Amino acid sequence: MVLTVLAIAVGAVVLWPSSDAPGSAAPNDPTPSSASVTPTTPTPGSADPAPDDASESGRTVRIVAAGDVACDPADPSLRGGRGTKAACAQHRTAALVRDLDPDAVFGLGDLQNDDGTLAKFREVYDDSWGSFKDITFPVIGNHEYWAGSPDGYFDYWKDRPSGRRGDGWYSVRLGEWEIYALNANCAYPFFRSPPCDEGSEQWRWLRNQLRSSEATCQLAMWHEPRISSGPHGPYGRLEPLWRLLVDARVELVLSAHDEMYERFAPIGRNARPDPEGVRQFVVGTGGDQLYTFRDRLPGSQVRADDSFGVLEMDLQPQGYSWRFRSLGSGGEDDSGSDVCAAP
Repeated sequence: MVLTVLAIAVGAVVLWPSSDAPGSAAPNDPTPSSASVTPTTPTPGSADPAPDDASESGRTVRIVAAGDVACDPADPSLRGGRGTKAACAQHRTAALVRDLDPDAVFGLGDLQNDDGTLAKFREVYDDSWGSFKDITFPVIGNHEYWAGSPDGYFDYWKDRPSGRRGDGWYSVRLGEWEIYALNANCAYPFFRSPPCDEGSEQWRWLRNQLRSSEATCQLAMWHEPRISSGPHGPYGRLEPLWRLLVDARVELVLSAHDEMYERFAPIGRNARPDPEGVRQFVVGTGGDQLYTFRDRLPGSQVRADDSFGVLEMDLQPQGYSWRFRSLGSGGEDDSGSDVCAAP
């Protein structure tokens, strides 16, 4: 396997397979519900590494994460970018991100609705969260496929880590943390998205990355959650990838898709609570709209479906802390900390 290396603004090193490196469904959607490295010289199109290098050993890296961000340009709730209390809040969540001043932004998919064309990315997403494009690490969601192909997504993110065109998975090292960005669309039949089955290319890539990583702590991010108390519910197609993460003692999975906030206790195989499992966050509160929770699933510890917001995390050398910051409260709605699993 050939790995392409890209040095980017926060000083991380990005890896994805192949030689051709890159140059949420709503409840009524017609979709199934279902390391520390000193950077090399930047490649063309990438920014110079920041002096305070986020890949520097021992440094705490502050990230902000959310998905389901920008609503469709034709959405009547857009109202010239002002949005409403219940929809099209991407400018307000962008202001929150700006105030938090993170080292990196994790975009958890469905970054531009409804179908993620390049024109829509430029019109709505770029006008709000595009302010953080130079520090954003995106993952691909299901709405990025709705135009018939995910070309708009890959074209918009062509100068950022986004994985091989059509695949979308890659890894990046930030401080003592290895970050795995994955494609959780898992062979939707009408999306032509890559599978997640055991033995698939993405499964083999993730297995090899986990085996070779020397990072103290590990985090995976994708769009669809493995388990959720929202309208989409658990997503069983992710189980083969989830088992790799559990077996490798990965600390965290960040996801979106259900447009609400939910934090789970560590979850093991078959989406059951397990103290040696992976802690999952669902952060579909980036601005598009909000859903309503259904029945609480085992392991769900905190749920909020009444406000947009972002997850702020400090990725420390041997642990992490989190704070969910909503527009409604103006403060911390959920917070905590934990240590990384022993290698």
